[in-house]
Amino acid sequence: MKNLYPLLLLVLIFGSCGDDEAMTPDPYEAELQLEIVTGINVRDTNGSPIGSYGNPNVFSGEVDFYPNPAIGQANVIYFGGSGLSVKQYWIFSATKNTEYPDIDYNILLDNATYSPDEVAALTVVQTNTVNLGNFALNVDNFTPGYYRIFYLMSDNTLLWDNIYVDPTATDLSLLTSERSDDF
Repeated sequence: MKNLYPLLLLVLIFGSCGDDEAMTPDPYEAELQLEIVTGINVRDTNGSPIGSYGNPNVFSGEVDFYPNPAIGQANVIYFGGSGLSVKQYWIFSATKNTEYPDIDYNILLDNATYSPDEVAALTVVQTNTVNLGNFALNVDNFTPGYYRIFYLMSDNTLLWDNIYVDPTATDLSLLTSERSDDF
């Protein structure tokens, strides 16, 4: 019987040890959901920044989508100096979420936060392989609402932005003003 106590103690010690990472949930799991928009960076028809609404969960690097919000046609431009281009893009519908105003997405997000496979597995509204530094997008067939656009760059980094599209709107400044009330 004395020989069983050390064996029992060993079993209890090893049984209580485990992979702590597997048991510890990611504290930012909810904030990093692919399908939420926590804010948008507003840009005019020339691509100039107007400001932001909410707390945008974006990692757009040197790629801009404009105007944002968009009515019928939008533009995407890479303005970096390293000769990159957008190899492919995906756009999917997203839900507005105002629960994370204090998250510093500039620190939390990087180009390894999501993978192209995760993005491509979603219900994509529009995708295309473009291999261009700038191009126009027709958003006339979109349902009014929030979307996320992901860009796979020619160096295989992933960038993304939050956008609002309403092809039924007739006045861009009114649409922009209305979106400020969302966040």
